[in-house]
Amino acid sequence: MLRKSQAAVAAALLLGPALPLYAADNGVYIGGSIGRANVEQIDELSGFNLDDDDTGWKAILGIRPLDFLGFELNYVDFGNVENT
Repeated sequence: MLRKSQAAVAAALLLGPALPLYAADNGVYIGGSIGRANVEQIDELSGFNLDDDDTGWKAILGIRPLDFLGFELNYVDFGNVENT
């Protein structure tokens, strides 16, 4: 059985080639994404149980001064995991 993350990757691989791709013009660009992050760790010997999820996000800032040269900064926040 596929997990949600595996199903999302499979869908992206199947649908990705069908979508048109366009090259960006030279200049500055910004972008971002948001999604759910999930952590699950269970150790039956010690009784440790960590199961939490949170919202994760990413911000992107880039510049492409020449057709063959570009620079990009990324900030990724995977969310916070709390053991209760």
